[in-house]
Amino acid sequence: MVSLNSTVKLVFRNTATFCGVHVTSTPVDLSYSQLSVASGTIKKFYQSRKSQRTMTVVVMGNKIPL
Repeated sequence: MVSLNSTVKLVFRNTATFCGVHVTSTPVDLSYSQLSVASGTIKKFYQSRKSQRTMTVVVMGNKIPL
């Protein structure tokens, strides 16, 4: 059995000069040998043109059988 609490740091960069990007809420899965060990979600946001954003996502898994 594996329990895991972790944070994942992601960098989103929009290099477009004319348009921004709407990012919807998406799940983040942390896998080990094709087995999903932990999961978390990213909240929706808008990334404006020529900008960069750093996000931290908390991923958690509780008593996952190996």
